[in-house]
Amino acid sequence: MSNNFDFDQAPDRRDGDSHKWNKYAKAGSHVIGAWLADMDFQAPPAVIDAVQTRLHGPALGYSEPRRELVAVILERLERLYGWVVHPSWLSLLPGVVPGLYGATRATGASGSRVITQSPNYHHFFKAAEFSDRKLMRLDNRIVDGRWQMDFGHLEQLASEGASSLLLCNPHNPMGRILSRHELQKVADICLKHDIVICSDEIHADILLDEDKPHIPIATLSPEVEQNTITLISPSKAFNLPGIGSFALAIIPNPEIRKAFEKQIYGVAVHPSALAYEAGLASYRDSQDWLSAMLDYLRGNRNFLQTRIAAIPGLSMTHVEATFLAWVNVAQLGLDNPASFFLAHGVALSDGVEMGDPNYLRINFGCSRATLEDLLNRMESAISILGKRDNYRGNTNMSKTTATRKEAVTKAMQAVRELAPDGAPSRERLDQVEAKLAELLKVRELFAEEYYPSPPAESPGCVYLIAEDEGCRNALYLVCANGKADVPPHDHKTWAAIAGLSGEEENTLYQRVGNSAEVSGKLSLKEGDTVSLMPEDIHSIKAVGGPTRHLHWYGKGFAEQTGKIALVNGAWIDVPADMIPVDESRRVL
Repeated sequence: MSNNFDFDQAPDRRDGDSHKWNKYAKAGSHVIGAWLADMDFQAPPAVIDAVQTRLHGPALGYSEPRRELVAVILERLERLYGWVVHPSWLSLLPGVVPGLYGATRATGASGSRVITQSPNYHHFFKAAEFSDRKLMRLDNRIVDGRWQMDFGHLEQLASEGASSLLLCNPHNPMGRILSRHELQKVADICLKHDIVICSDEIHADILLDEDKPHIPIATLSPEVEQNTITLISPSKAFNLPGIGSFALAIIPNPEIRKAFEKQIYGVAVHPSALAYEAGLASYRDSQDWLSAMLDYLRGNRNFLQTRIAAIPGLSMTHVEATFLAWVNVAQLGLDNPASFFLAHGVALSDGVEMGDPNYLRINFGCSRATLEDLLNRMESAISILGKRDNYRGNTNMSKTTATRKEAVTKAMQAVRELAPDGAPSRERLDQVEAKLAELLKVRELFAEEYYPSPPAESPGCVYLIAEDEGCRNALYLVCANGKADVPPHDHKTWAAIAGLSGEEENTLYQRVGNSAEVSGKLSLKEGDTVSLMPEDIHSIKAVGGPTRHLHWYGKGFAEQTGKIALVNGAWIDVPADMIPVDESRRVL
């Protein structure tokens, strides 16, 4: 079989059945899925061939693992780790996650304490919560540029009484491979306090630092072996989640194994025939693919670390294993970092559910081109954020913001008073326009740097300003040069922009090459607000013809355009950094 694997040509998973790419598709087809921990690479050719052969083989009834699969796994454990495992120690699982829950419930009783590292993959926390156990978070801190477990804290937690320790090694999301010395400290403390260890080692085959071996904690000594539940699976390394996961719990202690199997009985059903075949082909026939994939991931890791180091406000430690990076975004000062980057087309894992709101997790198990695009978007978003912060961060920020909001509020109130019936006369709309120009005083409220004068050839210039009040991003029309060249009789313009009166149906377009296709309609009525994703719109310019439609032009990754009725020649600039977003209320 050829070993020329091209990971640059990862399949496009948009519009398919990929949860990673589909979950945020409603935010726009442009969004890059980098949150869920599966890779974009095609499974190894040997796996695909094995699954296809099995599909055309015997009936797809209830299955059990072939003897060869068990033999291959046992031989592999001994070859890689010097660990001689007896077949009776193995408990079949449909995935590692059910094993975490089973291990938590198999030790202690209702109300028992469970220790796990923090930050961590969220199921380590949920396993305690949903098993009626008390979660005890074990601190991990960065020491000398590397994530380290706080062993003093572990000793303290252990002394308070705990039934189990849920260990993740290699660690998701910190990317650490625990050394023999670290593992021995963990094991000694757990043995001292009679705490059963459940070690999730699903990432054991994704070692990026070649000088750091993976050591199953159960191999440290016979005593540790008898006190440990080890969870393994080919799912992560060979990218098999979609085939129906196959995992194993290795439990040498018969009493612990009996309690474990009792907890998973009828809940964690056995894997499928296809999962068994995929697992066998992975472990037996796909080492060349795995080696090539690891080389590619090392390149991605190095590229990612270099780029993150060069982007202001972001930092990360070296990733020793896994295809996941734990990125510190605290310096950006964002209330919701995950939503912020999603608004700029990048879906990342929220650090909140993993134990630290100052972090985001990036999945770099993708093509280099996708990773570069992802990082470009993040850098662009932060650059815009920097401009906004530079403007808002001056000593007069509070006063300026308050003045702007007050002016907008007065202007909108005045407009409603002048046009209460939604069908004002031309004379009344002249008054509306004059009142807006009087009250908003744009040039006194916004810096020229961010709101430049209109081009000389443009007959008028207006801006849309977004105000975030009560999580509603209301767009307001303001005049940049005293009075915009907007026909006062065209009250639908006001309705479309501010939702003040009347109804206006706006057509949304999806750009396709050099043309556009209609992708939807939107009706605005009195009292409505319109919200926009940052960078959805860069500038808006009206085009000629009898339709007198104003077109929206996206920049960067933005793919959607739209139109609002407006006079030919008028120009509207929308600085993306002045548009806040509340994803749950997004209309356009």
